[in-house]
Amino acid sequence: MGTEVEVELPAGQERVRLRRLDPERVSDVELDELAALVNRCYRSTDSWTHEAQLIAGLRVTRERLRMYMDDRDVVLFVGELGGRIVASVKTGAVRDTVIGPLPPERAPAGYIGLLSVEPVLQSRGLGRALVLFAEQFCRQQLGLHRMALDVLEPRADIIAWYTRLGYQLGTARRPARKFMMDKGEQLVTEHDFDFVLMEKALA
Repeated sequence: MGTEVEVELPAGQERVRLRRLDPERVSDVELDELAALVNRCYRSTDSWTHEAQLIAGLRVTRERLRMYMDDRDVVLFVGELGGRIVASVKTGAVRDTVIGPLPPERAPAGYIGLLSVEPVLQSRGLGRALVLFAEQFCRQQLGLHRMALDVLEPRADIIAWYTRLGYQLGTARRPARKFMMDKGEQLVTEHDFDFVLMEKALA
């Protein structure tokens, strides 16, 4: 696949075009727009997928997006509607996730991260379409047979959503507090909680 991926995704009666960001050509303006979208989805209560009740601080910045794109194994896709970035997903081949190294027999795996949909476009099937697209990309373009992602254990709603898409919750986990503090984010709850790993075998 080149930098222009001609895939249309459903968003009600509208159509969203998916585009692969080119690390050599992406502008700071685009990255700022993408970072703003991700932060709205993860930190604003306008989004059903938000984590504001658990975590404070920016989910991502332009600089962190640049850092992700410096990794040749990371691919960032954005969905555009009316000239605006309204969706995103980070994917690619990984041997490690937030939780740590994947078992050798299950690595490398395709990864799903930064899954974001503009709040006013949520609950229309766009997030599901992004996940299925990432799976297809990892299987067809990278030759991978498994997917992996990290979620926060208290997020029963998002765990249930991924379960409906065929992902299974494993036993691997990692305490979230230090990881978040190292990123400049903070837990807003008194009690600690963990990241947990979800995986899916691709047909």
